[in-house]
Amino acid sequence: YAPGRSGTSTQDARPTPESFMTKSFCKAQVLGSVGADPAITTLSNCRLMASIHIAVAVTLFDATVSQNVERIVWHRIVGFGFHAENIRDNITKGCRVYAEGVPFPYTWEDRGGKTKSCNQIVVSKLIVVQTPQRTLRATTELSPVEPPILPTADATPDMDPEFDDLPL
Repeated sequence: YAPGRSGTSTQDARPTPESFMTKSFCKAQVLGSVGADPAITTLSNCRLMASIHIAVAVTLFDATVSQNVERIVWHRIVGFGFHAENIRDNITKGCRVYAEGVPFPYTWEDRGGKTKSCNQIVVSKLIVVQTPQRTLRATTELSPVEPPILPTADATPDMDPEFDDLPL
């Protein structure tokens, strides 16, 4: 849209507020901690699928006790193709992850034959916010330096084959 320019068509006009009301979308955003290592599956069309479960702490007001109560809500995150490879290679238990995608219903039968359902999020954006504290830098700072192993007083060249090549 360019005011005052001639030759503009109706296709170039700005969208009206009413046109936004006719369109809809559904997007889910989750930021939480991964509860277990990813489950990787190869589908029948040789496409890779990975799923993780993310725990999110939610604070709700409980009217029975008149206070806020924190509870953990689990979200199933599913990735296909490139996202599945990203999940497989970069995400482990304990990672803090931001996931964005479209929620879809998922139903299955448990071992007892009972039908269960939940909403899973098919990921379109996935960011590893924080990895678990298992990095080399953290372990070297926290663990003491081990002293070198020295031979004991009772180890003599005659008894220990390690000393055979020492000139005496």
